[in-house]
Amino acid sequence: MQDINDWNEPYSYQTNPLRDFITSENTEKVIQKLRSQIDWSSGNYQPLILSIAQVGDIIPDTRTFLSFNPLVQSVVLIADMIINTGKNKQINIAKLTLDNAPTLEYQIELFRWLYHSENENPKPDCFSSEERKELGEYLGNKVFSEIENIDITSEKPDLVSRIFWILSEYADKNRLNGYVKLLVSSDPATVYRILNDYVPTFTSLTNGTTGKEGFDEATYKSLSKIIDISILFESIEQSHPDLIVNLNEYPTLKSRDEDRELIIPQQFIWLYRKDFSRNIFYTILELDNFNRPYIKNVEKFRI
Repeated sequence: MQDINDWNEPYSYQTNPLRDFITSENTEKVIQKLRSQIDWSSGNYQPLILSIAQVGDIIPDTRTFLSFNPLVQSVVLIADMIINTGKNKQINIAKLTLDNAPTLEYQIELFRWLYHSENENPKPDCFSSEERKELGEYLGNKVFSEIENIDITSEKPDLVSRIFWILSEYADKNRLNGYVKLLVSSDPATVYRILNDYVPTFTSLTNGTTGKEGFDEATYKSLSKIIDISILFESIEQSHPDLIVNLNEYPTLKSRDEDRELIIPQQFIWLYRKDFSRNIFYTILELDNFNRPYIKNVEKFRI
């Protein structure tokens, strides 16, 4: 711990004291030991914050249902140190930490766990909504610069929903839609990768295994808030017209893995058409109400 406290600017990775002894196997014990040795009255946590952030690519994201994984433990520790730093230094240290984190996954996970005023029971001296927006924009610009020349759905398929959330919520939603259009025009299989990442992952309570089920209405609504979903529908329409068939009912998976690349897009199409029909109905209804001051028995026409 003393070696880390004595570590000085420019905080080079080559001289990072954690680099020599932290491994993917001992990460959890190391993080716990570091937390136990912190002097929470010092107010000077920058060397430790940056030393942990720089080895973020070593820290495993072994997600479990009942406990925090080492990656989350590490970003929570960083978040605890940042909030205990002087208020006037928090934004700069948070940005510096994002700059030192080596992977998109670690950057986004850190941002998610930073304490802010919209948390339930927010902590004193947490980031205000304006400060969180500033950090989100800062991270969003970093993310765009890193992904604009690659297909993130192919290279980091498990990060798609998290990256899209950052870009849509804090950066530039129109630019994100442009990026999605470029991806699907280059590789129609991108549509499935996007849809599949938005399907929630579940963990079995009996054996701890993880898996995915189908693309349901809640998932559809979540995705539709992030990107223009007509981009995905039009891509399927152009590249896989055989999937655009009249379905009498919502398609179901016979098993969690069987025919996913066929059924998941069909589930999306079914939900898209249902949503489209509903929107057309209410648009017509609004126009009718505008032209006629009174309409009887409207309820029987509702979907």
